[in-house]
This record gives sequence, structure tokens and C-alpha cells, in this order.
Amino acid sequence: MPTPPAVTEVSDALARHGYLPDEGLATAVYLAMKLRRFESLRKPANGVLLLIVVQFLTGLSNVVLQWPLPIAVAHNGGAAVLILLLVMLNFRISSSRPGRAAVPARDVVSA
Repeated sequence: MPTPPAVTEVSDALARHGYLPDEGLATAVYLAMKLRRFESLRKPANGVLLLIVVQFLTGLSNVVLQWPLPIAVAHNGGAAVLILLLVMLNFRISSSRPGRAAVPARDVVSA
């Protein structure tokens, strides 16, 4: 399946800032940024972005600081929470009824 142009743009932007993005990371960041426009999905989308940063920091510090194994497992726990948050977002989006669809937040709606 070809990568959408917007995901490629996110991947390029991450690379310009020194990250080593893969398609999954770029897609998760793109999805979270798009979902932040909707008031009902803003908190979970912010959670996804926060967990991506935490995953990066725990992974990097695990390598640099050579954490002991029990502490390093927190990195795997963060990945599990990130997946659960993405599944929850998917459920919220797919289960919204046409009359109850997510509405863009007031501060994002263009005049």
C-alpha cells in the first residue's frame, strides 16, 4: 500500500529534526495531529503524541544509561499503552454514529 503524501511529509519533517522515523511513527504522528482538531478526540491524540516522546526518551536513555532490565521493561510497557491508546482512538472513530460524529473544536474551525 503506498504511503499517503501527508505521512511522507511528517516523515521528512521528523528526519529534518534528527529523528530516525519509520512509516509507523510518521503515521501515528500524522494521525494524532489530525485528530487534535476534534474536541472529543483531543485528549487521546495528545496522549499519543506524549507517549511517542516518552517512548523515544526511554529508549534512548535505556541505551545511553544502560538501565537494569526491570527498569528497561518500562519501555515495553509504554509501547503497550501506546497501542491501547491507538486502539481506543480507532474504536471511538469507528463507533461514532453519523449524527454523533466528532465535531471540530471551536478554536480550530476556520471562519
